[in-house]
Amino acid sequence: MTNIQLAGELLTASEETRILSYKLLPYDSQGSTNLGKITASKGTITFPEDVSELPVNEEHDYKKPVGRFASIDEREDGLYASVYVIDTQAGNDALKLAASGLRKGISVEIESPVIRNGILTAGALSGAGLVVRPAFANALLVASDFGDLEIPSTPEPAEEVLNAEAIAEAPSPEKETEMTESAMVPNELTASNNGSIVPDTFRSASALIAQAYHNRDTKLAAALEETGVLGEQSLFAALTNITNTAHKDNVEQPAWLGELWSGKEYTRKYAPLVGSGSLTSWKVEGFKWTARPTVADYAGDLADIPSTGATSTYYSTEASRLAGGVKVDRKFVDFGNADTIASLLKGAANDYAIKSDAKVIAFIKANSQSVTGGAVPAGVAPAASKIVDGALAMIDFATPSFAIVGSAAYRELLLTKENDSLKYLSSSLGLEGGNLQGFQIIPSADVLPNEVYVGAKEAVTFLELAGSPIRVEAIDVSKGGLDEALFGYYALVLNDARGLKKIV
Repeated sequence: MTNIQLAGELLTASEETRILSYKLLPYDSQGSTNLGKITASKGTITFPEDVSELPVNEEHDYKKPVGRFASIDEREDGLYASVYVIDTQAGNDALKLAASGLRKGISVEIESPVIRNGILTAGALSGAGLVVRPAFANALLVASDFGDLEIPSTPEPAEEVLNAEAIAEAPSPEKETEMTESAMVPNELTASNNGSIVPDTFRSASALIAQAYHNRDTKLAAALEETGVLGEQSLFAALTNITNTAHKDNVEQPAWLGELWSGKEYTRKYAPLVGSGSLTSWKVEGFKWTARPTVADYAGDLADIPSTGATSTYYSTEASRLAGGVKVDRKFVDFGNADTIASLLKGAANDYAIKSDAKVIAFIKANSQSVTGGAVPAGVAPAASKIVDGALAMIDFATPSFAIVGSAAYRELLLTKENDSLKYLSSSLGLEGGNLQGFQIIPSADVLPNEVYVGAKEAVTFLELAGSPIRVEAIDVSKGGLDEALFGYYALVLNDARGLKKIV
């Protein structure tokens, strides 16, 4: 048994009634198929009395049923039909695609065709497939060309369950008739000039398979397909499919975007809060006065002036370093892929900024003196009260210049009604808008959510070797590689811990 598909075009579509009306097959119009040019004429196509048994699928895929025929009307210029679309996800998609004009073609499926010199002289309608592009160019019509079709009520789905007996009823491969241009039409499919009806005992192979999939009996559908009941040849009037999936890996040329964005570059936020300087030696030395000379009342008249001694202490620390590197296949250099290496080093430099800044906040936390906070005034966020308490604890020694606030505490500051906390800070510290004369409030995920640290810029100095991180490059000839590395050097100096407060 061979199978032929010829294509027509959508005339009307109703999402409310779920009915699609088509000029199913235009007569005396040549269509391109995979077996050559085919022309159909009136009276050559037979169809069952109950057309609702004829399935409608998507792009001739029997595994994707979307509906069934509701009516068929043969006219002088062609075969017209209405299709009822089932209420499934696939059916809803097919209905919307047809209504929007994105898939408005239909391709009939005709089994046991007789073809002589490109003329279809006989065949049995077995179903149809909704297609994007029909084969007949002159099948493009408007709704007024179609007229009114009498649409019967939608038949109920068949209750029968296909089984092994249904397979036996399907034409077997051994009984198939090889259809050539001079072949005779099988007796059970002999066509009359007025559109004769196929006996009820005839069930098309495609209908059996489609019903099996509709009933979700995939085992039966697979068994039917394995028996070869569809025949060895199928003629498709819809244009040959050239799918994206089948060819994209062979023919597509990708567009090179380079490195994709993976977040903003890190800007150090703790190092700028403290003093800074250039690291010029591995070892850093200095001293601190622990007691300085003082003055007192003096009577004059050549009496001895008051005099006190002074004491000092030696201070020293050594620098620390951060480093990282990779060995890169030198093909990246030889073929000019410099952007790849630059991207690697850019990521390493960004990590150096993160790690060095983390050293600063860890140093501040480790050297801060604890201060017990006072009572929190009504309407003021606890975080604001802690900032004031920390500032007051050092006000006689240093001018506070920054506060590092945990995420929960900072949220309190932002959400306090009518900015009461900001007004409180402004009146207590002379702040305006949260920042005055260099005082900064920094939200931080590096301290506990409700912690608050207050400090003076002069309390700590962050020294860094100029140019850090320093890029170092070397060729590894034996491995055909290029060694790329970054080195950074820094030192943290505690000038006076009295300028760092942690409010508890």
